[in-house]
Amino acid sequence: PEISGYGAGLDEHFRNRKEYAPLLKRDLMQATSISLAFTDLTISGNGPVAWIMSGCNCTFATEGNDKQTMRVRMTLGLINTGSRWLIEQIHLSVPNTGQAPGQSFSDE
Repeated sequence: PEISGYGAGLDEHFRNRKEYAPLLKRDLMQATSISLAFTDLTISGNGPVAWIMSGCNCTFATEGNDKQTMRVRMTLGLINTGSRWLIEQIHLSVPNTGQAPGQSFSDE
């Protein structure tokens, strides 16, 4: 199985492990600390396939900066290989803060 998906950054998109590895490494190298807290977690599946949908509060610090928390929305697609579950698809997004509740588009 391969992995594909989108991160929250403009340049964060990948179609295989080779493209994903440097993005993950960059995240880990740029942060002095990272913690994840999942919210509104929904897990469903059918046979060897599962889907996860969740909010995620990502709290991190970078060199010389205070901790920040970024609210991220996440979906994952997983497959069971018989011995373990592997992530095959990732999508992370940051809500558009310029879009008012009940509106389809932002005013910006």
